[in-house]
Amino acid sequence: MVARKEPTDETLGRAAEMRAAGTSWEKIGEEVGRAADTVRRWPSIYRIRWQRMFARAEHVLLTEATAEAVLTLRRQLRSEDEKTAREAAQKLVQLRIAFKRRRKSASGASHNRLPADISDGRRIANHLGGLTDVQIEQLLADLPAASCPDGSVVVGESS
Repeated sequence: MVARKEPTDETLGRAAEMRAAGTSWEKIGEEVGRAADTVRRWPSIYRIRWQRMFARAEHVLLTEATAEAVLTLRRQLRSEDEKTAREAAQKLVQLRIAFKRRRKSASGASHNRLPADISDGRRIANHLGGLTDVQIEQLLADLPAASCPDGSVVVGESS
């Protein structure tokens, strides 16, 4: 019987990161210096360690992807095409509603004012975070009529 060489946390963590990103077992094996069949079995052989590392890697990956998606939607908010801007705004509000529903705040923490050097995106997120679900849904319903303080229409149809 051949003794298995247990992967280090660093090696297993790297494999989990690559797998969370959609990398094939063959590429993972090449990267960590093991056979594809070996690394393919790691999720079942080292189940608890793998689950912990994979969950962490997946969380980081999804957090980064969400940030990129929000950046793209924010760019679309400034589009001259009203339909594109409106759809981006709706998606951002829907994303905020989904995050708010997932967040289980036992304390109902208040949202303090942010310092002046915080980005516009963080200010918007902070403002939306202070709204109730009903207020957010009303904001979503009012989006076609939304306008900037200077009077220019950001979202919605021009009348």
